[in-house]
Amino acid sequence: MELSGKMTDVLEEQTGQGKNGMWKKRGFIVETDDRYPKKVHFSAWGDIADQVKNLNPGGPIRVSFELESREYNGKWYTDAKAFKIDGAAGGAATTAPVSMNTGTKTTPQTVDLAPISDDEMPF
Repeated sequence: MELSGKMTDVLEEQTGQGKNGMWKKRGFIVETDDRYPKKVHFSAWGDIADQVKNLNPGGPIRVSFELESREYNGKWYTDAKAFKIDGAAGGAATTAPVSMNTGTKTTPQTVDLAPISDDEMPF
């Protein structure tokens, strides 16, 4: 999936030790350019996490990502994992060609976030 908007914030890097060695993760926030803008939190892992810190908050960004949900103690948590970022860091693309979960290449899908007319609003 893909989402375009404006980078609003880059969060602190998190690191840890797992059974496969050291890992690092960095979150970042993108605000959509829709009539009713939404903020979306993305996670970037490994080399992508290193490159996210060089992006300019306030600049345009397009994120290719995959969604994953998991259950823990009867509650469900959803994570948007970025695997390609086209951002405001000199126009350079950031890519990780392999999915973190399956080891297979993923195909991005576009999320249509077209504005909703006032007649379609539920309130």
